Amino acid sequence: MIRAQKSAVVERWFRIWNRRFLAKSFHRVHLDGSPDMLPCKEGIPLIVCTSHSSWWDLLLGVHLMEILPQWDSYAPMDQRQLERYRFFSKLGVIGVDRSNLAGAREFSDYAHELLSYPDKALWITAQGEFASTALRPVKFQPGAGAIAGSLPRFYASTAVFDYEFWSEKKPEAFI
Repeated sequence: MIRAQKSAVVERWFRIWNRRFLAKSFHRVHLDGSPDMLPCKEGIPLIVCTSHSSWWDLLLGVHLMEILPQWDSYAPMDQRQLERYRFFSKLGVIGVDRSNLAGAREFSDYAHELLSYPDKALWITAQGEFASTALRPVKFQPGAGAIAGSLPRFYASTAVFDYEFWSEKKPEAFI
C-alpha cells in the first residue's frame, strides 16, 4: 500500500490547475444537488461512494472536494497506477494492492485510522473498477461497507459522474 502524503501547497496548486483544465475541457459542469444538503458536525467522518466510468472522475472529484472544504479528503487508487502517477499521493490518494486480500485489509485498516480523526472524508469507488454508469445491475465491492461497518458513526453520500456530448464540441459533465 502507498500511504497518502498530502501537501497543502500541491493541493492548492492542483485545485487552481484543475479549475482551468475543467473549464477548457468541458462545455459545462453540472452539479445536481447542493453540498449544503450534507450535514456537518465536527468530528464525524464522511464516506462518499462514487461511480468510476472515466479518468475524468478524479478531476471532478477534486472539483467536489473544493466545494466541500470542511472535510480533509482521501481516495484509493490501484497501487500500480499510483506508482505511475505518484504525484496524486500529494493530493490524498492512497495506493491499494488489489491483487490479494492482505492489500484490501491493509487499506481498510488505514481508512479506518484516517476516518477516526475529525473531519476526514473517504471518496471510494464502490464498484472498485471502471464501469459504465449505464451498466445494470450495479455490483459493489465490499470495501466501502466494511470500512463503514468499522466506524461508530459517519455520514454517507453518493456522487455519480456522467459525460455527454450534446450539440457542443466539448462534452458536458454531470455530477
